[in-house]
Amino acid sequence: MKGRLWEKVVLPQERELGKELFIDWVDDTLACVTDSEMNNVGEVHFFVTTIGESSNPFVEVFPDETQET
Repeated sequence: MKGRLWEKVVLPQERELGKELFIDWVDDTLACVTDSEMNNVGEVHFFVTTIGESSNPFVEVFPDETQET
């Protein structure tokens, strides 16, 4: 058998344009200046979303991943 079994697995999905929204936090964080007056550096967390079948992401940064954020 040529190739690995997982290379032959196909999972087609039918999607209706604009109907689904995919959201998640990115695993990586980035050290960033959070207070320019005090020159404090903190980590920011990336929130990413995209509408199904779109290749245009929306990204926003937050100080943490709490529910209030």
